[in-house]
Amino acid sequence: MILLTVQDLVRQFDVEPVLNKVSFDISEGDKIGLVGPNGAGKSTLLRILMRQDDADSGNIEHPASLDIAMLEQEADFPPRPDVAGRGTLGSRPFIRIAGRIHPRRGRDGDSQR
Repeated sequence: MILLTVQDLVRQFDVEPVLNKVSFDISEGDKIGLVGPNGAGKSTLLRILMRQDDADSGNIEHPASLDIAMLEQEADFPPRPDVAGRGTLGSRPFIRIAGRIHPRRGRDGDSQR
């Protein structure tokens, strides 16, 4: 079952295209990674999918029961022992889009940001 379809999504800032005819499907059970350099449009795409920003053109289709959310790269959560419990919405379909939630480790094992 396809949960999300994106077709020919375009988003520009001034004259600079950030997303240029982006198309993809996400099916139930898919595991997805969104990787790219700064400024490539990753956060812009996610904000459009969450309806926090508008695309200049293109189509997004998904069931009304689907919730799309993301964790900010620098999330500020109150202390809570069960982090896994934060991504549940009962029995409704839910796409979890997580930013960096753990600092990267350097060669010596120290945290880096």
